[in-house]
Amino acid sequence: MPDPGDPDFLPFAAPADRVRFAADTSIRRALLFAAIGIGTIMLSLTFDPFVSIRAGATLVTIAAVILYAMGQWAPGRPYKRTETWILLDKQHRFGSEARAQEVIGATLRERYWWHARIIALIALSMWALALLMLATRLMARG
Repeated sequence: MPDPGDPDFLPFAAPADRVRFAADTSIRRALLFAAIGIGTIMLSLTFDPFVSIRAGATLVTIAAVILYAMGQWAPGRPYKRTETWILLDKQHRFGSEARAQEVIGATLRERYWWHARIIALIALSMWALALLMLATRLMARG
């Protein structure tokens, strides 16, 4: 994986592009760990597929809400206390600390919200599947 802190990474890219790549890397890493946990829980509930899908849909919905909340708080959170800052090798090319806070905070907000929308669509599809399974179950009972 390319290192966004490397000065040769995206040599012609603007500093904001490096921040966006680092933010995406950080968020997707966290989402991967969440997916492992959600998948494990769903797998443990496969004795009843409806319960498994419903639990997964609930947990994915919670993940989307958390991403939205993280985006809400991102501009006010000190950028030096984020994984994005670590992935940038604790360097920026924005001139002032205030400008770095503004750019990194705004980029994190935008990327958190973008990922929250994608995760919300996944949750919505899981809820639709759960509803379909419930309807099938009710029709089978008669």
